[in-house]
Amino acid sequence: MNEFRTVGTANAPTGQFAKVVLPFDGRITKSLVNLGQRVRAGQPLFEMYSAEFNDLVRDFWQALRSSEKMDADYARKKVLYEGGVISQREYEELYAEAENARREMEGAASALKIYNVDLSKVQVGQPVTILAPIAGEVVQNSITVGQYVKSDEESPITIADLSSMWVTALVKEAYIGNVSKDEQAEIFIGSDATHPIEARIINVGDIVDEQTR
Repeated sequence: MNEFRTVGTANAPTGQFAKVVLPFDGRITKSLVNLGQRVRAGQPLFEMYSAEFNDLVRDFWQALRSSEKMDADYARKKVLYEGGVISQREYEELYAEAENARREMEGAASALKIYNVDLSKVQVGQPVTILAPIAGEVVQNSITVGQYVKSDEESPITIADLSSMWVTALVKEAYIGNVSKDEQAEIFIGSDATHPIEARIINVGDIVDEQTR
């Protein structure tokens, strides 16, 4: 068997690499993980105070109180309608108002559920907790407590599941005949030639790079 060595780059497969998205502008109030730490999906990574998030919380509580008030009014007027005290038109108008208030409350609740908050306990002024989207290792972490971050900035935390990796190897045109799909290969990390990682070739490209050949 002909053997040769080359260089390449390692990457986590699709679905095993995630940059944590900042949902709001805000200030970091607490960091909960360290670089290199393994995390599970849904594990808290950091907390941040956000005026935008607190606007959502405030909208939810206002919508909830309004819905509860309209439901109570509707329940009273229903008794009056059944007793012939108010007209059907008044009853139907109040029913429509109660339904609209309920839909607004449900919409405000849905906007908060995205952030995995407990609706029975969430309060205006509390920080929002950012959770890990996947299980894996924290491979990049630029979180600093007290820093102000924006939602359109580069992600401060990257998580990768390193249980399996893809290596894209650069094979010279002269050696391409020695490479076949499903053949075994050995991967060496850096200058360590004593601990190879067993690998398997899963794809051989059909196009030669015009510059590097």
